[in-house]
Amino acid sequence: MTKPDITVNSHALADTTVVITGTLGQLTRKEAEELVVEAGGKVATTVTNSTDILIVGEKPGSKLSKRQKRSELAKAKELDISIRREKDLIKAVAIDYSMLHLVPIHPEKDHEPDWEDELVTGDELRRCALQLWSNSDPEEMALLLGYKYMDGRGHDQPLVGHLIKAIEDLGIDLDEDTADKEDMIEIWHGRLIKHLDWHGTKIWLPKRIYDKNPQEYDHACNWEQMEYDEDVDEEPMMEGDITTVVYISDDMEYDDDIGDESLCDYYEIPYEGIDSMMGYG
Repeated sequence: MTKPDITVNSHALADTTVVITGTLGQLTRKEAEELVVEAGGKVATTVTNSTDILIVGEKPGSKLSKRQKRSELAKAKELDISIRREKDLIKAVAIDYSMLHLVPIHPEKDHEPDWEDELVTGDELRRCALQLWSNSDPEEMALLLGYKYMDGRGHDQPLVGHLIKAIEDLGIDLDEDTADKEDMIEIWHGRLIKHLDWHGTKIWLPKRIYDKNPQEYDHACNWEQMEYDEDVDEEPMMEGDITTVVYISDDMEYDDDIGDESLCDYYEIPYEGIDSMMGYG
């Protein structure tokens, strides 16, 4: 066995109880248990109501371990406990992954998505899954892709298990398949966006106007105060850089001839008060 060389996130499995069963391929049982503890988790020997995750070894092992593996699997399925593989454990404790791969793998039994017409499916789901999965919160992804239901208080709740099932039904392997980088899909301030050819627009705005209501501008991009000479009679200015993106749910297509005011309307930035704008790309 070759133990993977990883930096462990000491909080990745905080408040998480893990059971390991079966024979692992890369780690010894002791090494796997040490990883769980180092990542802030607890190791248990058998599946109970307090178990959060069952890690299942892929190698057969002895007849005894086979029987134990089947028994723990059956209990985990009955209790609706997340069942994952050794590779998921390794990624989960790594500092760059945290809990991303320890998510429900079966559709939630008690709920179905409330708004079927909002579900992102097919090729769009494929692109989103491959580009977002490694660096996004699965629950946020589920909400943004329409895999959600409304609880009794009127709040949207994620259905991560339904999302995973939809991804698997497309034949996507989140560990092996590579993403098409032609359209860079990201999550920005709670909305799905895709970059278009790395076009962008520089915006210059008087600082006095920005300071009155910064929230009206911050949602669209980051702003920085420009350097200025206090000895010269010039007004302090803020500079914003909007990489041209389109919200996934919109039909707008980028057009080099789109006017400054229309662009501000699209990104919900007050046009009045802006000093100047310059497109690039």
